[in-house]
Amino acid sequence: MNWVIYIPKRARTIFIVHEYGDRSHFKALYDCSEKCGLRASPQIILKISRILKLFYITLIWEHRIYEAVFNLFMNLYNRSRLYFLKNEIVVVGIAPYSRLLNKNAKYFKRNTSFYFTSWDAWDGSKFPNEGIDNIEEFERHLKECFLGAFCVSKKSAEQLRNVLDADISIVNHAVNCELYRKREDSNLKCNKYIFVGQYIKRKNIDLILSWLERNKDCDLEVAFVGRGPLEREIDLSSERDHRIKNLGFCSKGKLQAILCEYDFLILPSESEPFGIVLIEALAAGTPCIASSTTGGTEIIHDGINGFIFDLNDAESAFDLAMKKSMSMSAEQLATMRYNSAKNALEYDSGQIIDKWMDLIKKCF
Repeated sequence: MNWVIYIPKRARTIFIVHEYGDRSHFKALYDCSEKCGLRASPQIILKISRILKLFYITLIWEHRIYEAVFNLFMNLYNRSRLYFLKNEIVVVGIAPYSRLLNKNAKYFKRNTSFYFTSWDAWDGSKFPNEGIDNIEEFERHLKECFLGAFCVSKKSAEQLRNVLDADISIVNHAVNCELYRKREDSNLKCNKYIFVGQYIKRKNIDLILSWLERNKDCDLEVAFVGRGPLEREIDLSSERDHRIKNLGFCSKGKLQAILCEYDFLILPSESEPFGIVLIEALAAGTPCIASSTTGGTEIIHDGINGFIFDLNDAESAFDLAMKKSMSMSAEQLATMRYNSAKNALEYDSGQIIDKWMDLIKKCF
């Protein structure tokens, strides 16, 4: 769909402000905004500590000196632009109750600003980072600064409406489905599984490893893709069990090429507001076994494009989901792969950009 909307010349750029800088959260804007007569800016990273960390990683870990210095300069330059913006379209991603909103509220007020969030606990059931001491001031600025909000999930939108009396649109994360290789062979045997994500406690990697320990007779392979503090634990498990493979960090391009080689993606997270990797797997035609988090239950339809297991009874529910997947016939697996690729189209950049524009166009 090509929107025909009037946007003042001074506001033809959408400025994206984010605590840490994460291009994947705004993929549809970067991929498709020009089709709507707009242009997405390079991200303005609010946290200086994050800018310095990116510099350190590129310089020390990756040994790319020129790129590290150039990116440092550009990130600092982009951040300084925030102080001079006026009457522009600004999309702001700041964690709930962060004091960063307090410090930068005056810059958002003088622009046409929208809040962006994936937080799914606006009911106060949990708090991130700074949290509970800044609720009142954060919510006051939220109401004063933003004409509307974009939420990644239905649950996030439902809960935010109790806090923010403004137009709220659900804009899921997006992928470019054309970039993901699809499986070509028809000889399907369900015995290859993959986990993709940070090697951290919240991702519940131990649930996979403990299941493998209890089911040593199962003929399968589980590959882990990512990095993080639990990498040593995965390596030790792989030394004891030849079925476990630690592939380490993979580039986005490599991931787009290899996801289709696996029968199921496993994402057993203890919490997951969305889970971009779920739609990446679906784009490759790979069904998912996911926990009953917000992302899992909104993206995966049990028995259609994967299986959902209940976190309240995680050990036995995960065991059941794994055994269901292993007992599938080639025909059943082929159907599930077809359903997965079809469902992924709902999250294609070309579809998600319309949801961004639905709200933005109301302001002009």
